[in-house]
Amino acid sequence: MLKKSILYLAAAALLCVSCIYPFDADIPEEDQNALVVEGDIVIGGYSTVTLNNLVSLKGKAKATPSGDVFLEEENGATYTGTMMISGQYRIPAEGADPDSRYRLRVECDDKTYSTDWITLTAAPEIKKLGFSVDENKVYVLLSFDAEDEGYAAITYQEIWYFHTEFQQMLTYDPASNAISQITVPDLTYYYCWKKTSYPYETFIDYSMLSGDVDSYQVLSFNRTSNKNHGDYTIKVRVRNLTEQEYRYRKNLENISSSGSSLFSPEPGDIESNIRCVSDENVPVYGYVNISKTSSATARLDGRYFKTHSPSQLLILDPIDYQYYYDRGYVPVDMTTNDTGSGPGWGPIGCVNCVAAGGTLSKPEFD
Repeated sequence: MLKKSILYLAAAALLCVSCIYPFDADIPEEDQNALVVEGDIVIGGYSTVTLNNLVSLKGKAKATPSGDVFLEEENGATYTGTMMISGQYRIPAEGADPDSRYRLRVECDDKTYSTDWITLTAAPEIKKLGFSVDENKVYVLLSFDAEDEGYAAITYQEIWYFHTEFQQMLTYDPASNAISQITVPDLTYYYCWKKTSYPYETFIDYSMLSGDVDSYQVLSFNRTSNKNHGDYTIKVRVRNLTEQEYRYRKNLENISSSGSSLFSPEPGDIESNIRCVSDENVPVYGYVNISKTSSATARLDGRYFKTHSPSQLLILDPIDYQYYYDRGYVPVDMTTNDTGSGPGWGPIGCVNCVAAGGTLSKPEFD
């Protein structure tokens, strides 16, 4: 059977030298442009399914496939996926029964693809989610009960309240090219909320541990970060993985980050758990996970905030006021630096928290 040799970049940190290795991914030529189904379905949580086509680096990719995506419950309930962006679907499984069995069904190009019925494994029991600190950083630490399978996936969301680096004490009039003092600062855009969602799962292997997972570091941030301004909340979700799924996800992660070795199995070498049920001869690649999760939240006040020197403002020649103003700079306050004293200018995000990526209303966790 003919096979195409696919080139992968293997990142080699040794002596800062990168090499290109030919690697045979063991994918038959006739399977090029086969459907790839990636599913991360969380019963009781956020669920996504992605459809794509298999293609070598030398091949020509087809348009992103589209179809109908369904999560089917053994008792007869069906949850229909909605396309969010091209090839990516969201399934509303938040209210699904955690004690039932499920399968994913995809209708694409007049063919039906499906997993077998999947029995959900128990979600890890989170024992503690909290914080520790050293001189420079805050650490978010997670402890949970380990299961026999020894693998877990972690994701998180953050919401925090912050303020801008400066209060705006000056204003600029483009018509007269003049700067004037603000008597009472407007604090409307001084305080904001911000929300981030880590879009990728972190996979951990605790199969060699003799006990529970204790004080696993989910993330860290600097003590000078605006996450420490006064009200920070993180929500962490954890789910168990089978060994097969762990191997598949980890190898896919390694390849996409150019971290795979010459001897690592590619995702195509790891057996998929989805097949074409309308024609067993039609190839399909990918892996569909259906699982339960446990979650915990932890809240932090501003006790760990470490003050730092504010950003240095620019002192401009008046002939440059309009130029910088047109490019999103505003006068902030009187300042002194190495170039002299006068009105200090900075990007609008220095005084406007919405421009800095915040929102005036408090967001909610997904």
